[in-house]
Amino acid sequence: LKTRLGMEDEEEFEHLLDIYNKFPVSELIIHPRVQTDYYKNTPRMESFLNALEKSKNPVVYNGDIFNKEKYQQVMKQMDVSGVMLGRGVLANPALFGEIRGTEKLSKERLWEFHERLLADYTQEMSGERNVLFKMKELWAHLIHFDPEWEPYIKKIRKAQRLGEYKIITGQMF
Repeated sequence: LKTRLGMEDEEEFEHLLDIYNKFPVSELIIHPRVQTDYYKNTPRMESFLNALEKSKNPVVYNGDIFNKEKYQQVMKQMDVSGVMLGRGVLANPALFGEIRGTEKLSKERLWEFHERLLADYTQEMSGERNVLFKMKELWAHLIHFDPEWEPYIKKIRKAQRLGEYKIITGQMF
């Protein structure tokens, strides 16, 4: 079960946790923000730690893990049963390997990830426009990989056709 601390106020979570504690849940994945935070602001760690202490179910941490160091910090400082990686994997497709110590993100690995995702979106989604918008969303996470890519990122944002997008990303890689 994945949840946030509430819709507008983290104090809502006390009531939610009472409900969650009534049921056997294999994992309670908690993102330490409220819905109106979206992904802005800093995680509300005091509320998360309070929930971790009071939960009758195993708790998984979810939020702002973008590198191996942050993963290790969370696992060392909190008695969680695990972590959920989300946007961090979009920003660094090799994050799982980096955590395991088996892989580092390279430009080649990023190209492979990009091409696989593009192919899978093209196969699963209807219409090139939908695929193009999904790929543009990806670049909001990948933007920091190479500072020299900034001019290309601007072109990607302006691209109107998937063919145009493919030319731009081909030039980048």
